[in-house]
Amino acid sequence: MARKKRKRAAKKGIWGGIGFLAKTIRSLSLKSAPWLLVLFFASGLFLGVRHLLYADAALNIQKVTVDPSTSISIPTRANLESQLLGKNILQVNLKSVARRLETNPEIQRAHVFRSLPAEVKIEVEKREPIALIQFFPRSSVGLISSDGVILDVFPKTDGTYVLIEAFATNLKEPKIGMQFHNEGFGQAVKFIRAFWGHQLARRETITKIQLDHLGNVTITLGNGPAVKLGRSPVERLGEMEKIVHLLDGEGRDAIEYIDLQFDNVIVKRKR
Repeated sequence: MARKKRKRAAKKGIWGGIGFLAKTIRSLSLKSAPWLLVLFFASGLFLGVRHLLYADAALNIQKVTVDPSTSISIPTRANLESQLLGKNILQVNLKSVARRLETNPEIQRAHVFRSLPAEVKIEVEKREPIALIQFFPRSSVGLISSDGVILDVFPKTDGTYVLIEAFATNLKEPKIGMQFHNEGFGQAVKFIRAFWGHQLARRETITKIQLDHLGNVTITLGNGPAVKLGRSPVERLGEMEKIVHLLDGEGRDAIEYIDLQFDNVIVKRKR
């Protein structure tokens, strides 16, 4: 008898819970009905307005402006205009356009904006060539940007840029679009920029930079000598004033290298 009472109580509890849940839903539905109606009409209004805007011919793109105007090639611009002109300006995926432009190694960043009613504006940040780089003796050289992207490839150096020799890598030939990751390269770029602003640059030029497998930087001034600067070359730039007297006169040609990695200047002369 007790068992039957427990079953009836459990059954009543289940159905009671379901009934309470149903009443709660009905109560919420009645209370929220005005808000549901507002949401329904707002959604319909939004969709209707969007449809009208997408169909508005006045919002079809009529002009594409690129700044600076020479930052992209004529074929790239023609292809861009063929994809954008006549398309509704509100339907253009600005991020997609920017990403497509940034596949060009010469473009570091592209910013794309809408200028209502019918113009798309593009601002381009181009990569800055900083040096030529060679990964293997007598191989081709790559024109490399300050952030390590190969912009172009040439059969040999022509003296226009500093030549960076990175023979300690496993790379053989530079390829356009390749990203070069190397701690020593980053330090070399910082040094080149710092050197350009130093008074020593008025009388000396850097013709070559060598990177070893540890990231140590060695520069060559003119036809020589080589100057070892270690892993923090910018910090040793001030020390180069100590060797100016060694670079004057005929004794310069007798120097194999100068080591500035330590507090004492080490001069290795040719035998």
